[in-house]
Amino acid sequence: MEFFRRVLSRTILLSYRRARGEFEIGLCPARDILLFFYFRRISTVLLCLLPVGLAVAVTLGFIVLSGIGFTPAGTGVTALILGIGIDDTFHIVTRLKGRTGDDIQAVVEEIGPVITLTSLTTVAGFSSLMLASNSLVFSFGAVITFGIAACLFFTVLLVPPLVRSIVCR
Repeated sequence: MEFFRRVLSRTILLSYRRARGEFEIGLCPARDILLFFYFRRISTVLLCLLPVGLAVAVTLGFIVLSGIGFTPAGTGVTALILGIGIDDTFHIVTRLKGRTGDDIQAVVEEIGPVITLTSLTTVAGFSSLMLASNSLVFSFGAVITFGIAACLFFTVLLVPPLVRSIVCR
């Protein structure tokens, strides 16, 4: 009986990984195409993707260094971070589009607290998963919490300085 359970678990895990890979392969180009149609510039699309890409890379490093490991629930974290994390950058870039100098500072002061609040409430919601006794739910909560916080950090750190040279030209 134990043998069949292991075989079934392995089969489910492999089919999940294949389906997740196909989903992300189809989702990422669709997201990028939509961003391109909205902004009409590759440099602005790359600016939107930069903080999220860095956050995903740092989150994958966190998974390895913390010893959490790649669980079936944790492998979908990349798609969630990409989906949730790009919102902040999109809002900042959209608001700053066509602005210069002091306008950029005013927009950042206006939208900064809003983006921080929405990201921190998302972090708080996902961090509640870390109260679970189930290790898979705990690890999912820890990884997603770290990933969204990393997205916020990289967005606040990188986007306002880069937007001056990329978007506002």
